[in-house]
Amino acid sequence: MAQKIIWSNEAANDLLDILSYWKERNKNNEYSIKLFNEFMKINSMIELFPHAGKETDFKNVRVFIKGNFSVYYSEQSEHISILHVWDNRRNPEDFKI
Repeated sequence: MAQKIIWSNEAANDLLDILSYWKERNKNNEYSIKLFNEFMKINSMIELFPHAGKETDFKNVRVFIKGNFSVYYSEQSEHISILHVWDNRRNPEDFKI
């Protein structure tokens, strides 16, 4: 059964930063729209199959990896929390949960 997904402020800001970066870099919205749709597909996948993501070294945190991006999330008793969205091309030392 599907669980409700709740995006943390950090995850929402991560996503907005990624989309804004690509909009500015490409000087149009096309790729940003494509990325947004891909993130919504990932959201749906996690919602339906919360254990689809790989376990991480962080307690109760899983990661769903799609291409150059990782979505970190935690399954709670009543919902799933999206914690962070990460562009895997960034310096991994900058990543903090």
